[in-house]
Order: sequence, then C-alpha cells, then structure tokens
Amino acid sequence: MISISKPKLLSLIIIVLSATVGWESFVLASPAPSVTTVVTPGSNTTLHSYTVYKDGTTTLVRNDFTGDNDYSGTDTATVLQSLFTFIAGISIPAQPVGGVPADGTQFSIGFQDGNYYFSKAVVQNFPGSPSGGIGISMYGTGDNRVSLILNNGVNNDIFNITNAGDIFHMSYMKLEGNKANQSGISNCVEVSAPEIGFFHIELRDCLTDAVKIAGNGVGGNGWNVFQDTWILSCGVAGIEVIPTKTDFRFTGSKFESCAKGIKFTGGNSAGISIVGNNFNNAGMEFSTGSIKQISIVGNAIFSAPNNAINIVGAGLGSLTNFNIIISGNEFQTNTGTNVAVFIGNFVDGITVTSNQFMGYTSSATVPVTLIQTAQKASTLVTQNSGMGSSWTGFGIAQPAVPASTVNQQNKNPYQIRVYITGTGTGITAYKLTDPSGTSNTFTLTVGVGFAIDVDPYAQIALTYTGTPTWVWYGLANLT
Repeated sequence: MISISKPKLLSLIIIVLSATVGWESFVLASPAPSVTTVVTPGSNTTLHSYTVYKDGTTTLVRNDFTGDNDYSGTDTATVLQSLFTFIAGISIPAQPVGGVPADGTQFSIGFQDGNYYFSKAVVQNFPGSPSGGIGISMYGTGDNRVSLILNNGVNNDIFNITNAGDIFHMSYMKLEGNKANQSGISNCVEVSAPEIGFFHIELRDCLTDAVKIAGNGVGGNGWNVFQDTWILSCGVAGIEVIPTKTDFRFTGSKFESCAKGIKFTGGNSAGISIVGNNFNNAGMEFSTGSIKQISIVGNAIFSAPNNAINIVGAGLGSLTNFNIIISGNEFQTNTGTNVAVFIGNFVDGITVTSNQFMGYTSSATVPVTLIQTAQKASTLVTQNSGMGSSWTGFGIAQPAVPASTVNQQNKNPYQIRVYITGTGTGITAYKLTDPSGTSNTFTLTVGVGFAIDVDPYAQIALTYTGTPTWVWYGLANLT
C-alpha cells in the first residue's frame, strides 16, 4: 500500500490538471479588484507619481507608491490645486554629479477615463532653478477618453503654469475650453518652462489660445515638441509663443478654425520646424522681430484664410535674412483674393519653392505678397505651380528698355526670360550683372527672338542704336 502525503497529493492533482488544460488555463484563485476611496490621514508626505480618478462625483488623487489616496473632493480643480501646492512646497534635492535628474523631482500624473470639470484655474508655480528643478508630466490613461472641461463662466485658464520647473508634458487627453460660456482671457493651457511637449492631445473651444507659451522660459529654450496635436476652434491662436525660445517642432498635427494655428508673437525665436501638418481655416504668423531658421514643409493648408503664412517682422530697421524655406506645401483657398504668403518690409532670405496654389486669383500681390519698400536681395519665389499669369508667362510687369548700356534690374523674386521683339537699328551686345555686382558683356549681333535668362535681382543692359523692344516672360511656375 502506497501512502501519499497531503502536500504531495495536492501537487499531483495540480500536475494532472495542468497536463489536461494547460498551465495558462489553471487558476486557483483570483483576487477581487478593489480601489479604496478613503484618504489615509497623513498620506500626502511621500514624493512619487499620482493617479487621478473619479468615484461617482468625487475626484481622488492616489499616491502610486503608497497606494493611499492623498487628496479627494467633489471639485476637481480644488483637489488638483492641493496636489500641486504640495509639490511646489517640497525641498528640491541637489543635482547629482553627471547630470542625472535629482531623485524625487520628476512627477507623472495619470488621469483615468472620465470627464473632469474645472470651476477655476489650477495654478502651478514650482520653485527651484532648472537642471535641478521639478518636471511634470500629465497624461490620460485612455486614448482621448479623458476630458478636462472648463465650467461655464470661469473666464480663466484650465491650467496656468507660471513656472513648471524643467519640463512640462501633456499627452493622451482632451481639454475643452467651453469658449461660448467664457469671456475676457481664457486659455486652455498657459505654460512657462524650458522644455514643453504635447503629444496626442486634443484642445478645443478655447476662447483665447489653446496653448499659450508665456514667461521667459526659465533656464533654457530647447526641445519643444507638438506632435499629433489637434486644436479646434480657438479665438487668437492654437499655439502662441510669447517669449524668445529656440527649437520648436510641430509635426503631424491639425489646426482648425483658429485665427492663427501657430503664432510667434514675441519675436527673435529660431530653429522652428513646421512639417506635415493640416491647417483648415487656420494659418501661421511670425509677427515681431527677426525669427530665423524656419522650415515650413509638406503641410496641407486648405480653406486657407488671408495671409495664411504671415511673416511681418515688425520693428525691423534694416533688411534682415530670416533664413526661411516654404516648400512642398499645398495651399487651397475659397476666396481668390486671399494672400497665401505675406512677406513684410525688411524681411529677406525667404525661399518659396515647389508649392501648389489652388483657387487664387493671380495679381502682383496674390498668392504671394512682398512689401518691397526695402528691396529684397535673397528672397526667391520659384518653381511653384498655380501662381497665375501675374507671376508667370508674358503676364508679368513689363519694364521699358532703358538707354543703351544702362542696366535694368529684374526686381522679381523669380527668374525671367527676356525675348527680343525688335532690334531698332541694331543690337550689338548685351551685359549681365549678377546680384553680387559681377558683370559679363557678350558681344554679338542680337536678332528678333533672341532669349536671355535673368536671375532674380540680376541686371541686364543692351548696347544698341535705334529703339529696340523686348518682352519679359516670368518663370515662377514649374517649367
């Protein structure tokens, strides 16, 4: 007789069951899920990340390290303000050698699915210098299933972040400004931080700006990213940048029904990429100072408003090279007299090339306007399609032939071709002077139909007797 102990018998039963149904199907017991909604006294003393969730009409903040609920209440804004006030009062550790972020200064705040209503602005003002300061990341745990909504008549921001320390990020949430029921100034988010990132965010119905970047960007200017961000219906701008900052990347985003989708107000910023976005009844504006190194490439700009890309440069006292390329974009407008690209006085160094313009009624200022009080020296508008007869072919402005050997400049920002239509009593030479002032004279007998290409801002002179004639042919379209 074989005797089997109880532990061995249990093991044998488990082995038999696992052989029959597989380990993956065999479960002895499953713990019942439970989330305590009790706030533990004294629990808000540990510095770690947090989860925000709803229990009926109550908003709670759970400490993800202790598992305790540190804050709760029926008013979401008040609950969050308690959390951020606590974070702002912590002592920031010294930055370790080697640049590793100080322990306990980076916080992530996750919002579980639900609608969170704000009765007032939540203010974040975190002390401490950057490179040793606090970093905040707020995110939704569901894909656009977390909505932060401003109550009627708040007339303020949802979040007002006057100092976010080192880093401020938001992702996977929807913020609704409820602009029809606000007045005055009401941004969805106003933020000041060296590094700002928005990822897979929807911001809609913000009375003033969806995102207003304010302050002085304490401690640095790099790594500002807006990716897969949808901004719908705002009063002033989808994203407005007030301070001078560098390194902005706007990619894969959509701006719809905003006065300006992207607006740089403060001036003198640099290093800006606006690539692969959709602008529906929204545009871009660079309104003050000298904003340099901008790439606006591969965007779909449809139902385009007037001055869809507005490069004003107000306050400039001399011709300034902005170093901007506007290339590979599609412009479509429902109003033929709208301007697609407006380039203000003293603004130079703009290349507008390989774009497609549709729905624009061609004139000397449509679809591109150049204020030529100060003659541009290095702005080019070339190899675009849909510019129309005022920019291409024989429909361009036709200057008269100057006196023999006198230069006539091509003041257009695109190449032109000069066709000789009459030789007078004889044309014996022509001279070309490039934009830098270097000249070459070609001595030959020039006849009717002779063609001479003249680059933008270059000059041409004929040596002749009698009265010759010519016509200019614009080459701003693809050829």
